[in-house]
Amino acid sequence: MLRHRRYCWPCQGNRKCCAPAESESLGGGVEFAQRVKARVVDQVRSSDRCSFPILPALISQETPSRRRVPVEKPVESPSQHMEQAMAEAAPVNFVCLDDPITVFTKEWCVSAVSKDASGDLHLSDSKSHQCHTPSCRTLKTVHNLKVQIVAHAPCDSHVSALLNGTLVVERLVTVFDQDGMHRGLHAGDFVWAGAAGVQVTGRLSGVTNVGTHRLPGFTDCQKCDARGVMEGRLCGRIQSPNHPELNGCQVTAAYRIRFDPSATGGQGAVRATVEGVILCPCQA
Repeated sequence: MLRHRRYCWPCQGNRKCCAPAESESLGGGVEFAQRVKARVVDQVRSSDRCSFPILPALISQETPSRRRVPVEKPVESPSQHMEQAMAEAAPVNFVCLDDPITVFTKEWCVSAVSKDASGDLHLSDSKSHQCHTPSCRTLKTVHNLKVQIVAHAPCDSHVSALLNGTLVVERLVTVFDQDGMHRGLHAGDFVWAGAAGVQVTGRLSGVTNVGTHRLPGFTDCQKCDARGVMEGRLCGRIQSPNHPELNGCQVTAAYRIRFDPSATGGQGAVRATVEGVILCPCQA
C-alpha cells in the first residue's frame, strides 16, 4: 500500500519548511522511523531556503540500531587482584651469597645471629587448581607474615643486637599438594627493620608441613610429615647508614616457623626461631 507523505519541520520566524511529497510504502515501528529521519536530514542539509535550528538534534539523535550500549567492566576476583599486584611488585634485586668460589677466595668476618620471633600469619588469598597432565591438584595461598624479633641470649652476638626489631613478608606465597594439610613450597620477599636505622631486605624460601628433626640424624622429636611447620633459609643485604661497618653486609639464616595449619592454608599466631650469621667483608 502506497501513501503520499509530506515531511515538514519548524524554521525560524515561525515558518514551516517541507520536503517535496513522495510516495512512501507504509511500514511501522523502528524501520519507518529511521526512513523518516533520513529523509528529513537529507532535505535539511540540501535546502538553502530556510534556516533549521533543529538540525543538530536531528543529526545527533541515534537510531535504535546504532544506540551505544554501555559495557560493564568485569569485576576482578580477589585472586585476579592479587595476581596483578604480584606482577607489578618490584623484585628484590639481591643474590644470596652461596657461591663457593666467592666464599673461599674472599676474606670475611662472621658474627652469629640467634633470634626468637613471634607474631601473626594472615591469609589474604587462595585458589585451587586441577591439573590434568600430569594429574594433580594444588592449592596456592598468599599470606602476610609479621613477627617481632628478639635476641636469643646464649648465642646471639653483639653485632646482631642491631637486628632486634620487626620482620615483615607482605606476600608469602605457598603452593601445596592438594590442600593446606599437605606438603608445600613457600617463598616471599621480606623487610627486616632493626635498631638505629638498620634494615635488611631479601628473600626467604623453604618447605611447608615437613619435619627434619627426626631419626636417624636426630632424636625423634618430629615426624616427616609434621604439619604447621615452615622450614627454610633467608638471606638479605644490610643497609645501615648509622653503622657503616655493617652497610652492605649479608645475613644468611635458617628459620623454623610454627603455625596453626588448616586445609585452607592456615593462619593465626606464629612462633619461630632464626639461626644464622652476619657475613661482612674483611676491610684490612
